[in-house]
Amino acid sequence: MQIKPCPCGRTPTKLHINAQDRDKWASVSGDCCNEWSIEYRNGYARIPSDESMELALAAWNAATRAEPANDELSRPATACHEPQRDREAGSA
Repeated sequence: MQIKPCPCGRTPTKLHINAQDRDKWASVSGDCCNEWSIEYRNGYARIPSDESMELALAAWNAATRAEPANDELSRPATACHEPQRDREAGSA
């Protein structure tokens, strides 16, 4: 099964499972930006294992994603690695 793209716009080449061995719940993030993660039910599967990776991949791919935006104002915060700009001129 292929990995679906991240909301940052890139497709991860690898998924990282964040949990202790045999946790009931875990989270998975991609190696593209490490800013978006999905919590999923790991069901006490060993980490790392094929079973836990299959569950993580299924959760990652099933997550709802917003369509990538083309303009700067509506793109997701996970894609923004620029310093924040003041919204109004003269604000401190």
